[in-house]
Amino acid sequence: MQRIILQGSPGTCNPKIPKQWNSLFTVKDGGTVANLILGVAPDGTSADISCMGSCTLKNVWWENACWRAASFRATAEFNSRRTHQEGDSTQYTYIVDGGGALDGFQKIFDQSGPGKTIVKNFCAANSQIILRSCGDCGRQYQRDLTIVDSKFKGPGLLIMGPNHQYQDKVTLRNVSVYGYNNPATKMAFACVEAVQNAANPWQYAWIPGKAGTGNSCNYPASAFKVASRNNVTKTGFYVRGDQDVDFGMQRIRVSGNPGTCNPKIPKQWGSVITVADGGTVRNVILGVSQDGTAADINCMGSCTLKNVWWENVCWRAASFRAEYNRRRTNQEGDSTGYTYIVDGGGALDGFQKIFVQSGPGKTIIKNFCAVNCAIGLASCGNCGRQYKRDMTIEDSRFKGPTLTIISANKQYQDKVTLQNITVYGNNNPATETTFVCSEYLGENVGDPWKYAYKPGQAGTGSSCNYPASAVK
Repeated sequence: MQRIILQGSPGTCNPKIPKQWNSLFTVKDGGTVANLILGVAPDGTSADISCMGSCTLKNVWWENACWRAASFRATAEFNSRRTHQEGDSTQYTYIVDGGGALDGFQKIFDQSGPGKTIVKNFCAANSQIILRSCGDCGRQYQRDLTIVDSKFKGPGLLIMGPNHQYQDKVTLRNVSVYGYNNPATKMAFACVEAVQNAANPWQYAWIPGKAGTGNSCNYPASAFKVASRNNVTKTGFYVRGDQDVDFGMQRIRVSGNPGTCNPKIPKQWGSVITVADGGTVRNVILGVSQDGTAADINCMGSCTLKNVWWENVCWRAASFRAEYNRRRTNQEGDSTGYTYIVDGGGALDGFQKIFVQSGPGKTIIKNFCAVNCAIGLASCGNCGRQYKRDMTIEDSRFKGPTLTIISANKQYQDKVTLQNITVYGNNNPATETTFVCSEYLGENVGDPWKYAYKPGQAGTGSSCNYPASAVK
């Protein structure tokens, strides 16, 4: 997981000049690049990865995409043999699996070669075009463009740009569009069929949340996950233990306790959704409260939170509790082990903790992403009844500023499992993750970070015990 920075062409990362960029990596037909961060060039040099034939880019991150993150071309022999211009039937496959990109003012990926591009498990923010089929190449083809299981936040122009006149094929599935309610972070279009030099370039264009009904942009509305409608509530919702409630990507905003989303006051928050033991909540966006009310999801026993998004965490995104408030059996030593699952989704702007486990049992967080949250998952340190807790985070991504991703209680022998965690933005103090895992000895200790492990270090503690390779 090196960070590589290319210099030498100062000022080329500039949308106000004619487009120009170098290639930091040139990948020959069949090559693979994995586990790499392409950092911001101090002198403003613009550079991409140039694939000359089939390639795989696995867990590659671009901190400043500029003109292009990667270009998907035909083989180098094309330039001398010109066989593709004569109708060569070679079909290349360009794969992007994992990783992410920031700040692309033209295109993230551009396919000019024949064949197919597959982008999966990818995320991008503040990038104009995610994947484009070359519109002005000397030799054109029908291309196959796929984006699946990926997440995007604007501002941006469009996610997919096939060519209408060449009958490009588009596949879109499980694409989440975040920040669509805000003009400052909106992706204007999901898919646009481009017609070169058309008087109206948006003649064949579809917005997120609507079905694509074109020749190329042809997919169901369910391919995209965006807020279906806004719902402002003061009372919140209750989910029974036998319920699996699909909110259909509603954006829910809670109001009623103005100003409680404030780190300068004693912590206090309500619950926008209370989930009884065994309940499930899925496909919901918890939006920014207009009056500054802080509210979480309150799980009173085992629960599953599937594809839940928090736009402003404040004090807490979700609290994982026991039923002891009603039955009090856990305070008497009940051995019930609850299971709290967070699968997918993401969180922004938590000034204390995203998730806290106070009940006995285990918390599993997977396929999750978070930005600007102080603590990702904490084992309660001052609960009246304490337990040995089991906490897992896997296949998830974090960008700071973050104090620690996970915090465990050393004195209660909590168990921590970390696997395939990506930490992004650690080259910049403003977006740094200070610690990956921290073991606490109590609420009031002299050095709370005595048993804390930074990104790149193996966890060698009794609770924080994992290889350095668990965190990228």
